[in-house]
Amino acid sequence: FEFIMARTTSTEIRELVSQCLSRMIFARVGNIKSGWKSCFICFTHGARDSNEALVSSTFEIVEEITKKFFPLITDTIEEVVNCFVAFGENVFTDISLQAIEYLGRCAQYLGDDTVDHKTSRARSGSIHHHSRHPQQQQQQQQTPTTSNSDEKQQDGAARRVMRTGSVSSTASDASATPSLQRKDSTCSVAEDDPEIGAWFLVLTGLSRMIGDPRLEVRSRALQVLFQILRTHGNKFQPGTWQMIFRGVLFPIFDDVTHEATALSQQQQQQQQQQRQQQERQQRRRQQSNGNLIVATDSWLKTTCFSALTTLVELFAHFQRTVVFLLPEVLDLLGTCIDQENEELSRIGIKCWQRLVHITGAHLRPHEWTMVLQSLNKIVFSTLPHELLSNKVRASVGLGPAAPPKDVTMYFGYIVKRSEQKQHQPEEEQPKEEEQEQQQAPPPQQQPPQQRPPQPRQQQQPPQPPAPLPFSAQGVITKCTSQLLLMDAAYEVITRFYSFLQEYHFVLALDAYMQSVQFARFFNADETLRTRLWEAGFMRDRQQSPPELYFQEAHGLHLYLQLLTRLYVNPIVQINPPEPFPTRDNEPPVVHPEDDADSKDSNKDDEEEEEEDEEHRAGQGARRQAP
Repeated sequence: FEFIMARTTSTEIRELVSQCLSRMIFARVGNIKSGWKSCFICFTHGARDSNEALVSSTFEIVEEITKKFFPLITDTIEEVVNCFVAFGENVFTDISLQAIEYLGRCAQYLGDDTVDHKTSRARSGSIHHHSRHPQQQQQQQQTPTTSNSDEKQQDGAARRVMRTGSVSSTASDASATPSLQRKDSTCSVAEDDPEIGAWFLVLTGLSRMIGDPRLEVRSRALQVLFQILRTHGNKFQPGTWQMIFRGVLFPIFDDVTHEATALSQQQQQQQQQQRQQQERQQRRRQQSNGNLIVATDSWLKTTCFSALTTLVELFAHFQRTVVFLLPEVLDLLGTCIDQENEELSRIGIKCWQRLVHITGAHLRPHEWTMVLQSLNKIVFSTLPHELLSNKVRASVGLGPAAPPKDVTMYFGYIVKRSEQKQHQPEEEQPKEEEQEQQQAPPPQQQPPQQRPPQPRQQQQPPQPPAPLPFSAQGVITKCTSQLLLMDAAYEVITRFYSFLQEYHFVLALDAYMQSVQFARFFNADETLRTRLWEAGFMRDRQQSPPELYFQEAHGLHLYLQLLTRLYVNPIVQINPPEPFPTRDNEPPVVHPEDDADSKDSNKDDEEEEEEDEEHRAGQGARRQAP
């Protein structure tokens, strides 16, 4: 049956195999022992079919099996989970939503402490007495009855989970043996735990469904996934959390970051094609990538913000356990911010601010250093460096710019700026203009016969001669991100002012100075700004050359406000950035010998003070004597 279901494409044959398996299972359920794996593999093939009748009938069979005989299939829980994942990824929404609910119940069963999963797997289907050999039944009668009660209690818990999705025990369950009572909260799931495979099948299946094009399916999958992690996260060890973040949560945003970049590039190409009136090429690209762009745009507008916010809140909920993953979470947020798609960039900034808000009060000094270093890195990566590149200068007819000074001094510190892009000094701009004017013949010296044809030939193509070597939408998004980052950073710093130390403010001021200096360099190069505007950059948005005056002024304003607050309310404790302070704030341990020495020293100090007072009193009495 497994071979037939894998190879055939006939709906009738697959339907016949499913019905045969259904009759065999419900007629001789106690005899299938090791055959459950093959049964659920066959059902998984049926779940991936495109025929709605076949998928519906197969799902009804699997649903009835899990409700009635779930204790028998716990040994093949991985195949059961794979089957429900296949149902969830199908194109039929109603079945997908029901499959997601059953995946949540499977996770509830795996996290139920009243069920001993190791012993349930060791039994391998030997629960029903009618399926045993007579000799085995006699041996079972000779064994203590406590094992039977244990098995019945575990089977009842498993059935209750799959039927109702709840593990709340009844009055009879409360009087169970001590071995079946809820275990201590210290039980955990490690990397080498035998249940980790089933856990990851549930979590990765729900993670893939979050990228489903159907809004109902991805919203429900997102809700169930993070509900499972919040409910059972206290059972996971740090190593398991690392695997979950890297293998389940972070991949949710891998595709959208790449597709968002492709979406922005596609939009920019469509604008250029409309200007150049190339409708044929535009239609071909829309036919090949139209579905991807629409799905990505819909995911960004409906699911991206809630998914990223829920991930941040999950990190804050288990901050003590997963704090070592803070650099990776910050890198994810930085990747979302450094995108050409403005909506995704705004979402990343909001989630970065949300992360610091809910975790800032519990961050240690070296973790604050990580946060502000990530801010510094994000500010530098979101600067529109392409505006000052030599490639852009060459495209608008300008030569390479002279390198700026390598060192900038501010706030009493010397900070190297070797990574800043080159800019054009104001002194060299008139020289280039004079050279261009000398090379071009003056219009008055040209004979009147040559004037009419030359301007007509040049004015025939009024459009820009060549497109700019950068994405205009990407540059605009980066400039917008700079302003949003400035406000978000200032709000965070003022809110957690008492938690920061001197070197933290140095990092924050450094981030502001990067943005201010870049805007100052660009604003000073008037020739470059004019050439960019003549080439078409920002020409449809404003009637003057592009400038970053507001970015420069706003950055300086916030920079000076931080300096003023440091002057009015200086930091009392100033510690160097290395070595970082430890997490424990407990008082230092005092040994008995040190305690005795301190007591002796205190006694000596008291005796010396008494002698001084007696000496002073004697001198005063002598002075008063006649």
